[in-house]
Amino acid sequence: MVRFVRIRRSAGLIPGTDDLDPAEFDVKSLAHLARNASTALRDPEILQRWIRYQWAARTGHEPALRIGAGIFRGFPHFNAYLGAWKYRPDDAERHFLACSLRGAKTVLDVGANFGVLTALMCELAPDAQVYAFEPHPQTFAALQRNTGSNALAARVHCVQGAVGASVGTTAFLDTGAPATNRIVSGGDHTFQVALTTVDVFCQEHRLSSVDFLKIDVEGAERNVLAGAAGMFGRRLIRCGMIEICPGNLKQFGKKVDDLHAFFATYGYELFWFGADGGPIGAVPLDLPESFLGNAGFRPAQPESCETSS
Repeated sequence: MVRFVRIRRSAGLIPGTDDLDPAEFDVKSLAHLARNASTALRDPEILQRWIRYQWAARTGHEPALRIGAGIFRGFPHFNAYLGAWKYRPDDAERHFLACSLRGAKTVLDVGANFGVLTALMCELAPDAQVYAFEPHPQTFAALQRNTGSNALAARVHCVQGAVGASVGTTAFLDTGAPATNRIVSGGDHTFQVALTTVDVFCQEHRLSSVDFLKIDVEGAERNVLAGAAGMFGRRLIRCGMIEICPGNLKQFGKKVDDLHAFFATYGYELFWFGADGGPIGAVPLDLPESFLGNAGFRPAQPESCETSS
């Protein structure tokens, strides 16, 4: 059975209303606050996390999250803190990663955010060097900090920049919620960030192969794949995990079918993984736009990528 796991847009509170100054209250702010209170009361987990976050903030301690073996800080507001908690790897993802990362030496984490998945991949692949890409300056600083505080600095190479289909710079949108910051064509609340490709990065850093490629870039996944065509064409990427969200893909004029087509061109397959981490079928083309989840990819006749229990 396909796991419909996450719908990001309904998971948290409204950005910017968790730390309002009472002197700045207006009708709109009060309406947002009321909606946030209603959401928290309906979901005990959100309420519990909000209490912990506010208690830490009000007692002079920086809010921190313990996820797995790691401790993570640097969240600019409660929504970022809550997002990191709600979208932590589930058991199926952990099993898939544990199977896929066996013996891994080189891992690329494209869209590392605060480093939660980065740390987990280091735990599951103790001999791997991990290259973690994050374009947003504030989030990148938190990634570096979390890497250091979790004693991973010797194995994680943090790269400030985006990954796409070409090399240069690109506009990057600050949405106010770190998990949804993304590449755009331009507009308000944007700034320029460095842009590279998987192919160029691997060439520049003399990476002869990649054992695991993780991609989570809010709809620009197909661009990342295009910039890795050389590595895929030579079967130098063993396997990986990619975020699937039809609504996000649509913003770039792409569909799930475009991901399937890319992988098929190079002899790979895009699949769902089950509770044990093993493949359970191809990703369907008719997912609702609001769907958000992770899928695996590997050579269609895998010799080297372990994805079964």
